[in-house]
Amino acid sequence: MHLQPTVRSSSGRVLVADDQPHILAALEILLNSQGYQTRAACDPDSVLAALQEETFDAVLMDLNYTRDTTGEQKVWDWCREFAPSTRRSD
Repeated sequence: MHLQPTVRSSSGRVLVADDQPHILAALEILLNSQGYQTRAACDPDSVLAALQEETFDAVLMDLNYTRDTTGEQKVWDWCREFAPSTRRSD
């Protein structure tokens, strides 16, 4: 059996956030190859800045930042205030 990769013609915008550069790069490559437009953020403050500057269809965010233990809560507080329909999926 030979499987062909599925290429989607999506124009969705995805914010990808992780403090490990190799994971961030891998997620961007994967999403871009599927037709998604991505923006990378390496810490919670960068996530907040991106959310205030642009609109995204989805956010893939590391919830276990090595150096910032309070950043996750800041992002969720922002989401509750400015994007109340945001859903968390662990």
